Amino acid sequence: MVELWLEVRDFQNPARWRWVLTGPGGAFVADHEVRLDTACWQAEAFADLLGYLTWHVAPDLAAGGTSPDRAARDEARIVASLGEWIASQVLGPVAAALVQARPATVRVIVPPQARLLLFRPLELAHVDSRPISIQGVTLVMEPSDDGRGEAGGADAGGGAGAGSVPGGSGGVGYGSAIAGSAGRVGERLRVLGLFSLPEGGQPLNLRRERYSLVRLIQGIAAEGKAADVRVLQYGVTRERLRDVLTEAEGWDVIHISGHGAPGELLLEDAAGQPDTVTAADLADLLDLARERVSLVTVSACWSAALTAVEQRRLLGLPVPDQRGAGPAAGPVPDEQAAGPVGLAVPDQRAARPVGLTGDRAAAEGSGFAPEALATELAGRLGCAVLAMRYPVGDDFAIALTARLYELLAAKGQPLPQAVGIALRELMANPGGGGWPALAVATPALFGARAVNLRLAAPARAQPEDYSTTPLKLAGFPPQPDRFVGRTGVMARASAALAAGSGIPGVLLHGMPGGGKTACALELAYTHEHAFDRLVWFKAPDDGLDITGALTDFAFTLERDLPGFKMIHVLADDAKLDAFTPALTELVERRRVLIVIDNLESLLTSGGRWRDERWGTVVSALCAHKGLGRVALTSRRLPTGSGSSGGAALAGLRPVGPGGSRRAAARPE
Repeated sequence: MVELWLEVRDFQNPARWRWVLTGPGGAFVADHEVRLDTACWQAEAFADLLGYLTWHVAPDLAAGGTSPDRAARDEARIVASLGEWIASQVLGPVAAALVQARPATVRVIVPPQARLLLFRPLELAHVDSRPISIQGVTLVMEPSDDGRGEAGGADAGGGAGAGSVPGGSGGVGYGSAIAGSAGRVGERLRVLGLFSLPEGGQPLNLRRERYSLVRLIQGIAAEGKAADVRVLQYGVTRERLRDVLTEAEGWDVIHISGHGAPGELLLEDAAGQPDTVTAADLADLLDLARERVSLVTVSACWSAALTAVEQRRLLGLPVPDQRGAGPAAGPVPDEQAAGPVGLAVPDQRAARPVGLTGDRAAAEGSGFAPEALATELAGRLGCAVLAMRYPVGDDFAIALTARLYELLAAKGQPLPQAVGIALRELMANPGGGGWPALAVATPALFGARAVNLRLAAPARAQPEDYSTTPLKLAGFPPQPDRFVGRTGVMARASAALAAGSGIPGVLLHGMPGGGKTACALELAYTHEHAFDRLVWFKAPDDGLDITGALTDFAFTLERDLPGFKMIHVLADDAKLDAFTPALTELVERRRVLIVIDNLESLLTSGGRWRDERWGTVVSALCAHKGLGRVALTSRRLPTGSGSSGGAALAGLRPVGPGGSRRAAARPE
């Protein structure tokens, strides 16, 4: 791909500036003096496209006067018309020059006073009736850290200007020292996936996205490549994230998916409730991975959007004191909503998920907008960032990142080329319901590191090991096809499974059909990397003979835990009693997860053990504060001296017929 530079010069305000397009060696290609008519509807839509669509398409739906198909056609018409306007008025001859040079990576260099332009949908520009983003042109947004873009600044002529020659360092903001460098993948490509969905938030299909990512990286590894993937879901807390980021080997790619708002992302607290993380907070957390990380993907709504506070500051409007204030009540007055040249400040509060607070006051700094997730991460970490300008649907996010990572890791494509190919293929072959017209301008690349970044998984150094010993989940049933809700109970259970929790296990308790087994399986599959060994045992169904159940359990342990022996002590109660201290010490010292499903068949209706030996064994498994864990599922709670010991209790309950199920804490 050819590398071009598109720089903002002579910036006066968001309606007046000049573009200068240069090619290899700083050769002049094209320029354009931008003079926008701020009274036209396109200028309003350019400043706040989603807001414009909301007011001009959605109201018809609410009134019952427009079908969904009609709404989609109206959106496509508005977006296409805006794209033609962007090409003619915003980019001018630059637009055609970009397409003529394709395939091209275009470094969009924007000075601090013009950085609103970093967040405008330039990719929508239509050349020959198609957006440039699906014609082999990929924009990489980069703020400059100098003032050369000011009106009357250096080099008002047609050349690239001193210090701005492609490959030089003058005038370029974050990442300039590593622009164009290839990603330094070590012995294996390491991918970390974070999937955060606090309890009470709008549902997202993060589980399907997680499953897609894991299967993709595992498939690449199965083809002789060295690639590893780790995922965190349920209880994605700051503490848990810090723990995984401190691993010395580091991570090449960090994929973050969840709810977002401009300048903010939702993680979870220990109880599964929302924990609002600002852009600066998230950069602080991910700084632990700075030495190796090359790409951060933030698949969250508004992750490539400025806050309203920052937009007001850049437009020269008063910035309200946000200390201790939540979102303002009521609409923004018209005289406050308009910028100095009539450009609207987007009202982003309507799309704000539950748990996200009001805008923070803009932080100090130059070269990048500290309130935007994308620019904060790219600036602080020196990595490439793929973020989302607008709200993004589950299907589109999953399809985009799946194809992107395949092109990057398996095919060896550079990041800009991979983004362009993935987007072009998705728009040419939309999903079952089709993608919204806005989707073509939703993904955006930030940071000079993105320009020539390659993250191909290296060839495996050693032949594949076909031993079955490393396969931890061989005895487990497959993951359930559907798993919704239960966020709170999964977060609490995940916290109990942590190595330092001091809790020996969890008891998932609830009525039939409440999702106990599904929760146990989800815990096991999402914590595979956290345990050295995992064991699955299902007790006989309720009403069946349980005479041989304990022997079957002992056999399962002996099969899945190399060197472990237990069957020989079951025939003699005295020998079993003498054996239990060793069993306790084993689970105390070893990082093993033992799942016992369908425990109710081993209990009487009053919760006592039908076979007292089971009480002895379960108590031994729970009588410690060490490393091992048990996960039990049951419709009944064990009672009496041989109960579940110190296992934490987590209750599940189903809700109305045909509805989804949600988690509910059992009263202690």
